Amino acid sequence: MSHPYDTVIIGGGPAGLSAALVLGRCVRRVLICDGGSYRNDRSHAIHCFMSQDGISPTELLTRAREQLRRYETVTHRHVQVTSIERDREGFSVGTDAGDTLRSRTLLVATGVVDELPDIEGMRDFFGRSVHVCPYCDGWEHRNAPVAAFGKGDKGVGRALLLRQWTDDLVLCTHGPVEIGADDLRHLRGTRYCRARTGDLLTGRRGRLSEVRPVRGRHPPGAAGTLLQYGAASPLDPAGKTGVPLLREGRRVR
Repeated sequence: MSHPYDTVIIGGGPAGLSAALVLGRCVRRVLICDGGSYRNDRSHAIHCFMSQDGISPTELLTRAREQLRRYETVTHRHVQVTSIERDREGFSVGTDAGDTLRSRTLLVATGVVDELPDIEGMRDFFGRSVHVCPYCDGWEHRNAPVAAFGKGDKGVGRALLLRQWTDDLVLCTHGPVEIGADDLRHLRGTRYCRARTGDLLTGRRGRLSEVRPVRGRHPPGAAGTLLQYGAASPLDPAGKTGVPLLREGRRVR
């Protein structure tokens, strides 16, 4: 059985397009299957990308696709892969367009998914003032009030990391956690909350202004304008946790 393609790439985001660029320059017959779903859909800008800092995700994809057009052996299709079968000769890839593609090799570049906590208002703020990566978005919230969420030691680690950007910090540990002497020293001045109940996020036009309790009372001072929590992916099912209610806050002294 013939193979129209050397490689079928599943995923048309930055990783898939980058792989297609390398393979195209190797004169490989490549097909990109782009389902149109990208992790950074809600982001307004991409950071920490040399020479492209601040570019919008849409613009980045547009430029990448344009640059791939010169490579005649690279094809880009907006289709969703629905099935994959392997035999001795390679792969058969089914799509939602109803066709079956043959390739010698298969490259999966679907990335990861951020599974948001089930909290009212979370999706309204995600990508604007609720983020998963301080290296990508922390600079825009430097010296501002920040709420950091993490269960147990992970939460402590995230709060310590975020102290690089701000001293106005609330740590939500999602339950009791012992904080070591060294961590306490570095977290001095940080408010923290150990409740396990749910949050309600409030704000306007994508800007988080408050993490307020459904019941109970606020911790001392304001809640955060940036909520940073661990990114959940298919490889990290433990990330499927809810953000706790900010109540009965204490300050590390």
